[in-house]
Amino acid sequence: MRTPFSPVLASAVLLALAFASGCNSDKNATSSATNAPANANSSATSKVTDTPTPVDSAKPADSPKTSPTPGSADTPKPTSAPPSATAVPPTTTLPAASLSLSVSSPVKRGSNASASVQGATPGVSCTISYTTPSGTDSTAAGLTTKTAGSNGSASWSWVIGSNTNPGTGSVRVNCGGQQKTASITITS
Repeated sequence: MRTPFSPVLASAVLLALAFASGCNSDKNATSSATNAPANANSSATSKVTDTPTPVDSAKPADSPKTSPTPGSADTPKPTSAPPSATAVPPTTTLPAASLSLSVSSPVKRGSNASASVQGATPGVSCTISYTTPSGTDSTAAGLTTKTAGSNGSASWSWVIGSNTNPGTGSVRVNCGGQQKTASITITS
């Protein structure tokens, strides 16, 4: 809360400043000002409010005027250092590997069949499908998507159903867009 302006208080402050600066040659003026009655200016001291003194914010503060340096208004000043260049390692493109597929054959009905692929790009997904000698696509357990290992290989194993017709079927593998197909012979 601001203290309201008081002429008596202002006189006391001025006198104190004058005394401190060594300008106290008029002692009578000092004593008469400090001994003045508090109600000398009754209209100013009798009205005490909590309203702060308004400040004229529309008037700009005085500031030293400087003339701009030629071109300085047009040239923005950087606020931080520019980012440093980061070296990017070159990308190595490996030649397309030659995909090879091996399938166990012949396989008896009710026995395990196996297939393996070599030469796939490491980390790619490899899918397998087995088409029976009668032309139907098998849904046997083990015919799932695998990921080619770091050496580019993947392998599968599944059971040939006991009711599968004997004959020649096919196994197809797709690794990252490269495909290979091999024959598989089913015996009774």
